[in-house]
Amino acid sequence: MPTDLEREAIHLHRTFFACDPPPEIVDRYVRANAACGEAPSRFVERVVALRLDAEAVELAVRSRQGPPALTRKIRILFYLLEARPEYFAFFMGEGESWGSAAWGVARSVLQTAGKYLKGSYLIRRHGLLHNDYV
Repeated sequence: MPTDLEREAIHLHRTFFACDPPPEIVDRYVRANAACGEAPSRFVERVVALRLDAEAVELAVRSRQGPPALTRKIRILFYLLEARPEYFAFFMGEGESWGSAAWGVARSVLQTAGKYLKGSYLIRRHGLLHNDYV
């Protein structure tokens, strides 16, 4: 049975990469969070428990100056992944032509707008910024 931090690592990885993380990343994620000495966040626990789109929620919360716990968790995960060769294309966009890069930027802007709207909806729908979870 995975611990809360292991479930958190798996959920966040699935949100961004649509697959399970390598076991060593889960282990490093747990250790990194333990090293931070941060108290568990009920907000993050709720996002994970409801299996919400963490990227969408984080985008909407960040724009509202909401609790920073989810943003910190995502930064920890990305820090652990950005040096792994199998994730280079995700972070670097290697080998793209100018036209492909321009199309990618336009598509990313539209996806970001969609994610923001989805995150705003999820926050309202599940009462995530209610005092019980912040």
